[in-house]
Amino acid sequence: MNTDKEKIIIITGITASGKSSLAIELAKYFNGEIINADSVIFYKYLNIGSAKPSKDELSEIKHHLIDILEPVEHFTAYDFAKRADKIIKSLSKENKLPIIVGGSPLYIKALLKGFFEIPKIDKKAKDRVQNLLEKSGKEFLHEELKKVDLESAEKLHPNDIQRVSRALEVYYSTNNKLSNYHKEHNFKDIKYKYIKIALDYDREVIYNRINKRVDQMINNGLIEEVKSLVELGYRDEKVMRSIGYSEIISYLDNKITKEEAINKIKQHTRNFAKRQTTWLKKEDITWLKDKDLPKKAIELIENFI
Repeated sequence: MNTDKEKIIIITGITASGKSSLAIELAKYFNGEIINADSVIFYKYLNIGSAKPSKDELSEIKHHLIDILEPVEHFTAYDFAKRADKIIKSLSKENKLPIIVGGSPLYIKALLKGFFEIPKIDKKAKDRVQNLLEKSGKEFLHEELKKVDLESAEKLHPNDIQRVSRALEVYYSTNNKLSNYHKEHNFKDIKYKYIKIALDYDREVIYNRINKRVDQMINNGLIEEVKSLVELGYRDEKVMRSIGYSEIISYLDNKITKEEAINKIKQHTRNFAKRQTTWLKKEDITWLKDKDLPKKAIELIENFI
């Protein structure tokens, strides 16, 4: 890496592992500011189910890219990278340390290595994908992607309707796989000098943390939050299909019981954590145990900067 590149810290890891708390401690210590890289936290009104930082936490350290979108707005990893680039440059000029916090490898990759603009999608392809989704559902959509772009399909869960749809739209519009476009771009150029830190827990520990966090969300008013969003007219937006929101909507629609909704949120979050572990273990990450924090993280960053 070139020495004149801006230095950034990336706090990533599995859901419910304590990324936000660690980032705040590090931001205080190193005169830093936090840039959110969690796709649901970008959106206004989705507070409890997204585990958005509390008002107290937001008042402690300045956070960027939180509550910047209405639920109807579309925001890609490419959009995130463009916005984050500007913030990083501004913070670096002020001698403040940019700390990126989020568990999505796609957003982190877009920030570090750049992102190509997806080929123009024609309306016919969009309509075709939307019709498939409405008639046959997300599982069918994912199976269709497997047929035409297995590599992309294997990286995406059927619940990730936005990205599954986009991959199919690219294929239907261009007769070329999205995975091929990724390979052509190749993500070779690293834009920043960085260190990635993630919190490492045994599976049972992280699953217990997830279960407790979901219970806390329910106690803090998740059902009321989702009900309020539905009353505002937000129901079919892609962000409302996120874990925690889609299950509560099913409960409000009397499709499942409250207990079933809670159990489904826990199960879906645990499944997501398992997929995250698979993704993240392939990345160049320094994994730290809870007992090593924050001392070890501070030592690593001091050596880095």
